[in-house]
Parts: sequence; C-alpha cells; structure tokens
Amino acid sequence: MNFRSFMAQNDTYFFILWFGVVFALVGFLFLSQDKKKKRHCTVEVTGVFDHFNQRYSNRGKSDGRVVLMYNPVYRYQYNDQDFSIKSGKNTRHIYDCRQEVTVMLNPDVPSESYIAEEKNFVLIPAILFIAGLAATLYSLVFIIKGLIN
Repeated sequence: MNFRSFMAQNDTYFFILWFGVVFALVGFLFLSQDKKKKRHCTVEVTGVFDHFNQRYSNRGKSDGRVVLMYNPVYRYQYNDQDFSIKSGKNTRHIYDCRQEVTVMLNPDVPSESYIAEEKNFVLIPAILFIAGLAATLYSLVFIIKGLIN
C-alpha cells in the first residue's frame, strides 16, 4: 500500500488526530496559565467594592430576551498604588455583591491578580485536555494499526 492510498483510507483518523491535538493543546494552555497565575500571586490584600460594570446578555435565553447583568469591580492598593479587578461573577441584582474580597496579587506585577474567593473555572479546560488526549490516542491506535497491516 502506498502513502496516498493509506491517507485516503485513514483520513477520518487523521482528522480526529488533529482535532484531538488542538483540543488537548488548548486545554493544556488554559490549565497552565491558571496554575502559573496561582504560583506567582502570593501577596494577599483586601479588595473593596468600587462599582459595577453593566452589560447586556442573552446567554441561556432561547426566546431572545436580553438581561442586564452586573460585574462587581473591586479596588485594591499595593505599595501606595491603586489597582482594580473585575469579578468573574455575573449577577442580575446589584445587592448580590460582597463589599470586601481577598485579592491575591503578583508582587512583581501588582496588576496581575485574582479574587481568592472565586472558584477558578478549570473544569472546561480539563475536559478539553482529557477529550483531546483521548481523541489523539484513539486515532493513533488506528493509524498505527493501519501502518502495521
């Protein structure tokens, strides 16, 4: 069997291979970025509620309705400089906001920070990574099997 016919017979597996590699890479990059931020942000400061960012969203609304959402923005100080951080939590009610939060920041780059009380959303990147790895291994098994036969 020549290379061209081998590729024609296994094009689906090559597609799954590339799909898996891309998903695994994207998942890995998101997971490593989150881990790096947690490793560098070692200083704990208190963030105080400053204001709300408003935005309109129709996410989750199948009938096309648009809802006004609020994102709390917190202000914190480090080395006599003011910084702000936007919460990752959306709320539909302005009273659903904490007045103070714990902010973890990078002492070398104080604008690099995260809110300690908020759970980092690592579930989707982990699923992407695992699904991509599984798809890659699945396709490699069939590609190698085709090369042996």
